[in-house]
Amino acid sequence: MNWTLEDSWSYIENFRQHDVPSADDIVHLDIAMMAVLGPLDVETHCSRLGYSARFPRYQQAYPEMTPAEEIKALETHWRARVEDVRQLEALIDSKKREHRRNCTHEWTCDTEARSCRSRYICTKCGQCR
Repeated sequence: MNWTLEDSWSYIENFRQHDVPSADDIVHLDIAMMAVLGPLDVETHCSRLGYSARFPRYQQAYPEMTPAEEIKALETHWRARVEDVRQLEALIDSKKREHRRNCTHEWTCDTEARSCRSRYICTKCGQCR
């Protein structure tokens, strides 16, 4: 569905009048909002403020596409999400390293530990010694 900017704003303004919006109304609102935010380079602004990328929604089926085109479109969505997971894992690892580096460790003996060679583990950050 390709909406003009004027159509999108009109739908957004009219949406406020719905007492109980239907599922279709809500989906169309989301589409209208993306049409409004797209030209405003929202991804750049969100990135600058520390937010992750917003993924475009994909459909379960694309009847207007050939099977090969449909698979290619879905694989494109999949690759973007895999890359986002990779970046999120790297961010988590970085935060863990920083937390362990700045930790004032309190070591305790963990006789049941099998996750590392040491029997000592920090009660604050979980690092093995």
